[in-house]
Amino acid sequence: MTNGNIIPPALSDVAGQVSRRGVQEVAVIATDLGFFPKTIFVTRDVPVRLFVTGASTHTLCIMMDSFQVRKQIRAKQIEEITFIPSTPGKYRFYCPVNGMEGSLVVKELTSDLPPTRLPASESR
Repeated sequence: MTNGNIIPPALSDVAGQVSRRGVQEVAVIATDLGFFPKTIFVTRDVPVRLFVTGASTHTLCIMMDSFQVRKQIRAKQIEEITFIPSTPGKYRFYCPVNGMEGSLVVKELTSDLPPTRLPASESR
């Protein structure tokens, strides 16, 4: 229950992932010249919170067919979009209003940390 509302089971699963793994926050600017940045990178199975700022005097949009995202981006407004990418790969996002597009790259979770070794006294 949140703010007096019951969370449906599917959303409660998402909420559990958010608390266990965090949320990836990404900002994109939508202008008459295109999306900036044009390519964004996220990690699979970690919820994404995408903030799209409308930096045009016109209403634009952002669509990502692979994630069922269709959002109107109003002039001088910030729109929030959330989704969970589950399959690594390169996905297109676009706005048919002015033909702009970009790429969302979903990568596997990797660790740049070297493996930890236990001291000889603890490994026995």
